[in-house]
Amino acid sequence: GGGGYGLVSKIKAPETGKNGETLYYQMGYGGLVLEYVNNSRQLTHYTFSTLIGAGGLSYTYKMGKGDWPFDYAEDTFFIIEPEINVELNVSSHFRVGLGVGYRWISGLDLKGITDQDLSGVSANLTFKFGSF
Repeated sequence: GGGGYGLVSKIKAPETGKNGETLYYQMGYGGLVLEYVNNSRQLTHYTFSTLIGAGGLSYTYKMGKGDWPFDYAEDTFFIIEPEINVELNVSSHFRVGLGVGYRWISGLDLKGITDQDLSGVSANLTFKFGSF
């Protein structure tokens, strides 16, 4: 399958704009998701998954009402994000999962932030809908 993630929080960047504007991070990533589901018919079961893909990070600033130009530095990166999850079969078409993973980012080259700043342990809450 596939997966995509985006930063929805307004996080202030350590850099300022050319004219002293306050800059904020804008980030998104996605890619191929490979997953192994163990004993999927049992009420609770575990899964292993890995996202392999790419993403981008940029500095933005707010000029006016809803206008977010990308006039400042931006860069792309490679990402691998393995996870382990525990899932609960709520119904034959709905599952809820809770898990932990590690986000590893490589190739980011922006002033004020490094690969290590964005890499680290992550937690997730998953809702799956479909025919299982």
